[in-house]
Amino acid sequence: MLKKIVHLFHSYEKEEMDEFVLPLLVLSHVYVVPHLKRECEQKLELSLLTIDNVVDVFQLALLCDAPRLSLICHRKVLKNFKVVSETEGWKTMKLSHPALEKEIVESMVDEDIVRLLFSLYFILVKLFIWSS
Repeated sequence: MLKKIVHLFHSYEKEEMDEFVLPLLVLSHVYVVPHLKRECEQKLELSLLTIDNVVDVFQLALLCDAPRLSLICHRKVLKNFKVVSETEGWKTMKLSHPALEKEIVESMVDEDIVRLLFSLYFILVKLFIWSS
């Protein structure tokens, strides 16, 4: 089976590989084919990750133990939250995985708090320097 998966990966044209990258990511994880898994992760990270598929890819990355891809997806969701939260992937994830939705929203709040604290810190530093 492993040889067939690897052969499938190497025999497809670029467009066909792009079409099957998510199932190949899952298969490479299940059958422990690290080279194929890295290739799939890279394809997703560099060219195939979109607003429409980021939630689905994020969930698969978590399930397939792909931490770098998970982080990239998480950042993309946070950066584009308003648009992402209107996608079908988000709506489906809310129903099937509400704990993940809660985690994402909480991390968004945490990020806003950190930004606010940094802004406050720099304002105080400027005031201190200005008053000295």
